[in-house]
Amino acid sequence: MICTQPPVAGFPGELKQVGTNIIDNAIDVLPDAGHIRVVAATFGE
Repeated sequence: MICTQPPVAGFPGELKQVGTNIIDNAIDVLPDAGHIRVVAATFGE
């Protein structure tokens, strides 16, 4: 998959932790056979 999103400023380790926390929180509220969809988008310029 080719990423076409612009880079995000920040510390890589901290940004990775943010993503991990979002996924972990989503898993906590999923029903037994649920799905998680991750989407990135840009808005405006």
